[in-house]
Amino acid sequence: VWLTSSGLWQPGRVPRAGVEMALVAAGAAAVGGPAPGLGGSSPKGARSLPSLDDPRLPHRLQAALQTQTNWPDVQRMKQMTSLSLQHAGFTGREFAYMPAMLRLMPYIQSIDLSLNPIGPHWTSILAVGLESVGESLLSLELWGCSIEDLAGLAAALEHANSATSRGLKRLGLANNSLFPKGLRALPAALKETPKLTSLDLSRNPLGEGGARLLAMALRHTPELTLLGVGECKLGARGAMFLAEGLMQTKELEELLIQCNEIGPAGAWELVQAFQCTPKLVTLDLAWNLLGQDGVRALAFALQQCRKLSRVSIGGNALDPSVERELSHGLRQTAHGLLLPPRM
Repeated sequence: VWLTSSGLWQPGRVPRAGVEMALVAAGAAAVGGPAPGLGGSSPKGARSLPSLDDPRLPHRLQAALQTQTNWPDVQRMKQMTSLSLQHAGFTGREFAYMPAMLRLMPYIQSIDLSLNPIGPHWTSILAVGLESVGESLLSLELWGCSIEDLAGLAAALEHANSATSRGLKRLGLANNSLFPKGLRALPAALKETPKLTSLDLSRNPLGEGGARLLAMALRHTPELTLLGVGECKLGARGAMFLAEGLMQTKELEELLIQCNEIGPAGAWELVQAFQCTPKLVTLDLAWNLLGQDGVRALAFALQQCRKLSRVSIGGNALDPSVERELSHGLRQTAHGLLLPPRM
């Protein structure tokens, strides 16, 4: 918690002064000039952000605008509801223009910035950008953006959590570099997304500490239907914390936990959690070192999930016939490992 001249700021949020300095620095980098305090003049906040009227627009930004938007036709840009900039080669320099772009697209519902290394000031820039589109935004995809820290994300997402906003439904943060330290702001961020239905954190080195933070964050997402935490190095202890979080997700329909080496102990930890997910349809537990004991745990869990129809448990050193039975979601005796369903 920071104490500033204007009051207290919550964990996971960047003080406004810090936001302004980050924006000024990003804007100066975008136009090739010095940032305030680094030998330049001292314009404040958004006034120092670059504009699309800038004659020195970065080449990659120009190419993306021309191919993925209706730019420079401002009237047609206002009609856009989806912005996809996947693999556009954006760095922090190009991303600094995002607020200027979004001001021309007030009805945007979906933003996809996947596969762009958008730089360390990304949450500060996003916060200013979402001031223009927060009420309409439903989906934010940041797959493979080299993100290491979520600090400041809560301040950005609060623009999508006003009394008149539709509320963010999908948040994709997969394939980044989110270790537990960088995930500390996740609970505060998800507090701003009470209508979230899809959260993807797959392929991040969350570990046990990250799973604990995720469990805290899931208290704020009661409408969640999809959770992706595949390849997150959870282990058995991480599965224990994940189970605590899953007890808050009674609407969950799809759970992806593949490649986490949770082992038999982790599988047993999940049994009680599955009693709280009666709507589960799809479950991926492939490559988790489950073994025979883990399958027994899974058998108990399957009895609680009456709607379960798609199960993936390959790569767990199981008898092929048992694997086939479970993969088709059949709750019946198979080689003595599955218990019959409750009547």
